[in-house]
Amino acid sequence: MSARRSEEDRKWLDWNEYLNVVRLLKEDVEGEIRAWESKSQVKSSGSGSGGGGGGCDLVYSPVQRRIATKFQAYLILEFFSCVPDRVSFSVQARNELIGGNQDPETPSAT
Repeated sequence: MSARRSEEDRKWLDWNEYLNVVRLLKEDVEGEIRAWESKSQVKSSGSGSGGGGGGCDLVYSPVQRRIATKFQAYLILEFFSCVPDRVSFSVQARNELIGGNQDPETPSAT
């Protein structure tokens, strides 16, 4: 048998580490949005355009695209943070579906 090439425990985050990543990404996205909004308010106060464009195609800046990409990543991670971790969820689901203490190897008699 060949030697292990990686340490399995370094590949996975525990639930609290995952939630911390979500929190940090949220703070990062919020900071970028605030910075972009304050910068765009300074620019728009000097220009005479209303910004709506009246039906013209919008062109997004690289900064807006970066913020949107980070925001999408945050939304995905935040969504999964609302799902219970798989171990407790699978035990709970098994108990609810098959009635508690039944051996998972034993087929159900339904």
